[in-house]
Amino acid sequence: MLRRNLSRKFAISYKLRFKRIFLPIFFIGVFVFALWFLLTRSTFFVVKTISIDPDTLELVSTEDIKKILENRFLGKPILLPKKDLENAVYANFPVIKEVATVVSLPNTLVVKLREREPAAYIKTDFQEDYYIVDAEGFVLGVSAVLNKDLPLINYKGTMVFSGSILTDDKILSSLRFLEELRKSKIGVFSCTVTDLIVITTADPMIEVVIPVNSDERYSEEAILLQKIIQKYSIEGKSVRRIDLRFSNPIIDF
Repeated sequence: MLRRNLSRKFAISYKLRFKRIFLPIFFIGVFVFALWFLLTRSTFFVVKTISIDPDTLELVSTEDIKKILENRFLGKPILLPKKDLENAVYANFPVIKEVATVVSLPNTLVVKLREREPAAYIKTDFQEDYYIVDAEGFVLGVSAVLNKDLPLINYKGTMVFSGSILTDDKILSSLRFLEELRKSKIGVFSCTVTDLIVITTADPMIEVVIPVNSDERYSEEAILLQKIIQKYSIEGKSVRRIDLRFSNPIIDF
């Protein structure tokens, strides 16, 4: 009799636990599956509109980007893999640096883009045109004229080509240092990359030899250069050359 009562109590307890715990989990699972099925398999939740943000870019046509994305993704589930869309943009438009997608239910994809920013021109001894590069060494394009807002790097190395990524450590170092000079508001007259990296500042014109370094060091060295220029300007001394390749800079007057 006692065993029967214990068995009955256990069965009742199990049923109550099942109702309180397992049934809610079951219904939540069914709801999630139904929602997933609705968003990925229903013809109602498919991509019908692709919007590009911003409307215009400097280096590439947003209309061209939109056409390629529409050809590939219109009619696809609205929750399509973001990587597929990002890779489609990167593969066809290398000048785009970042891609982000925002879903606007039920049928719109908003594609947010950020393009690479020009950091300098590069002129080689083998090519007549000027090649525009960003701070990471990506060659954005070619130009027959110079924009005075960007520094010019005279590169005594190999030829460069649009769409390529420069791997020469000296070029990459010069780009990093030029970026730090821009942040420190130090004007640049020219930059020459041979066996050495020589940057000529503007007002005053000083030759600055820099090492091949990491980004962290260049920030410190740009600040050091700024302090040296300010110090000797106050003292009325004319500095001709500063060599930053050593722990103690070598200054020539």
